[in-house]
Amino acid sequence: MKTVCPNCHQKYEVPEYSMLEMVCKNCNYKFSAEKVKFCQNCGEANQSQASQCHNCCNPFKEMRTNISREITDDTSNKISHKKMVLKSHIGEIIILTVLLILIVYFLAIKKIPQQENYYKEGESCYVRGEYFKARDWYTKAAEEGYTKAQYKLARMYYEGRDLPKDQEEALNWYLKAAKQGDVLSQRNIGYMYLNGLGVMESATEGFKWYLKAAKQQDADSQFFVGMMYYKGKGIKQDSLEAFKWFLKSAEQKNENAQYILGEMYNNGQGVDRDYEKARFWYTKAANQGNPKATDALKTIKR
Repeated sequence: MKTVCPNCHQKYEVPEYSMLEMVCKNCNYKFSAEKVKFCQNCGEANQSQASQCHNCCNPFKEMRTNISREITDDTSNKISHKKMVLKSHIGEIIILTVLLILIVYFLAIKKIPQQENYYKEGESCYVRGEYFKARDWYTKAAEEGYTKAQYKLARMYYEGRDLPKDQEEALNWYLKAAKQGDVLSQRNIGYMYLNGLGVMESATEGFKWYLKAAKQQDADSQFFVGMMYYKGKGIKQDSLEAFKWFLKSAEQKNENAQYILGEMYNNGQGVDRDYEKARFWYTKAANQGNPKATDALKTIKR
């Protein structure tokens, strides 16, 4: 690089970025070698700290030295390089993640037809009355997580259809299916807890499972939730909540819920007494063959 004596302005060539202590050969002035900057007006070399040209007194607008610029540029280049490397690694991670997701997806897709085939074999055997064979096929599908097979296997163990009756095993398979969102399994678990079948009796647990099914719009479970609120069994007694769930069930044509709504309106339980509405719901239930509703219609006030 070029440097210059600050006393007589004699120019020298020195190693790049050197900070050597020098003695000017022209005037014997001692100074530290620094990279120079050149005047854009006359082209004369000046020290990097100079604010104006020593030759023509032209002021320097840019106070930033070439050395600092080069250092900054070098730093920027390094940062840019690191960013490029980081982007490259992120791209590789994204590609690997996508590939892993695709592999898992295709393996799952391949597995589903196999589960369905096992289940269909079980159905065929069940229809023919070959219950032991049906159980074996259902078990194969159920062990691979096929919900329909888990439910059917639970029913077989619960009912003991030409098989040893085993309510604990039935509950085990109902739970597996229920955890996958199977409504009928959730309802049946509620019933088993409520009546202590294959498990210690617990109205609280029974209510919990009935509620899960009720929230999936199962009309029978909605009725049972309403009844448990109505009687305060497994949950604190609440006539308003009972009415709400009876109404949901009745609107799905559950005759027992329709009859209970008639009773609540007729007796003013949880709602204001209203004989017309009582008659409306009694009639709905009676039209579906509910004998209690038929008898109630004969005695309701007009």
